[in-house]
Order: sequence, then C-alpha cells, then structure tokens
Amino acid sequence: MPAYTEQPTTHEVNVEEYDKVRSKLRELITKKRALDKNLNALEEQIYKAEGVYLEDTTAGNVVKGFDNYIKGSQTKKKAGLNEQDRIFSMSSAIFIKVKMKEDDDKN
Repeated sequence: MPAYTEQPTTHEVNVEEYDKVRSKLRELITKKRALDKNLNALEEQIYKAEGVYLEDTTAGNVVKGFDNYIKGSQTKKKAGLNEQDRIFSMSSAIFIKVKMKEDDDKN
C-alpha cells in the first residue's frame, strides 16, 4: 500500500510564497538603499569637482567659452560661482531636489 503524504493546504502554500516574496523584497530594498547612498556620494563628488573646475578656469572653460583665454586675459579674479554653470550637477533631478532641500533647511 502506498504511503500517504499529507499535501500542504492552499493557505500554507500562500504563506510560504508570501514569506519568500517578503524576504526578496527586503533584500531588494537593502540593495536599493546601498545604490542610492552610492549615487548620492558620486553626485556630491561630481558637484565638488565641478566647482573646483569652474573656480580654477575663470579665464576660459567649456561652460563660459574660451574667449577670455584666447584674448590673453589671465586675471585670476574669483568671480562668484553661478549655480546655473553646473551643467553636470544640474543634469540630475535627484541631486537638484537634495540641494534645494538642503538650502531650505539652512534658511
């Protein structure tokens, strides 16, 4: 006579499936948080490097053009850094949101 094995009920199968999906979701959320943290660090690094570039190249750069550089104007005056010149940083909608929130928190 064949041995009788008890089949799991539909409820038990659903609970098992739910636990698997919940575990996978937690794993994915953890990965997303790590990726978001990495993205924020990279965007901050780009922001700082971009600022250094714009401050160090007042005579000519890819944003303002090289007219002053070609004319020989080598004055190293520190012009106010215009946030609109940050073409790389401003290309990230998330980074703009973060910066706006930081500015609001300062005021």
